[in-house]
Amino acid sequence: MQFGFRAKALTLAELNAIVNPAAANQPEVVPALLYSTRTYPAAGVALLNFFDGGTADQTLDNVANNQLPAPQFFREWQWFCDFLTRLSTSATTAGRLDDIGAVLNIARGLLIHQISQKDYLQVPLRALGAIGGPFGQLSSTVAAVSQQNATNGLPGWSPFHVNGMIVIPPQTNFTARVQFVPAIAVTADLPIALEIYGELYRRVL
Repeated sequence: MQFGFRAKALTLAELNAIVNPAAANQPEVVPALLYSTRTYPAAGVALLNFFDGGTADQTLDNVANNQLPAPQFFREWQWFCDFLTRLSTSATTAGRLDDIGAVLNIARGLLIHQISQKDYLQVPLRALGAIGGPFGQLSSTVAAVSQQNATNGLPGWSPFHVNGMIVIPPQTNFTARVQFVPAIAVTADLPIALEIYGELYRRVL
């Protein structure tokens, strides 16, 4: 299933009410993507924390300090996980396909999502498909050198569906952490991005 909510045709009165609010604090809603990126080191790690303002780079993170500003609410619909890889070259059969398999299936990455220290999700990382990027495996061997690349599933078609059942309130701590047991070594540092697709409610004015 790709991105999208059920379409609803609005009347002229409904459209005018959206763009001409009766009250200054009336919310509008827009589609949005919350995302956070952390690096799984080559030596392995037991825990990665996401959405904690670890970087100011807007291409890697768009949430600061585990909170949404007031008066924003975010209604979650789908979760994704991307491994931000590129073609790997190795003198062995190991490579990015093997690294992703190790993190998902051997280290058994486990996503734990909390809002205000209350558990809302506990999901194996392998349940979260990729949001985009290269798909499949490119593998060749030239002079005993192996090259490969991969993602965790067909991009856009295998998210973990929350279906609007979880809402993040404003100015409320929320976390997403991924545990790895055991922490297994990979061929090189592996950037991992978590993304939440949903509805962002904010003031019209």
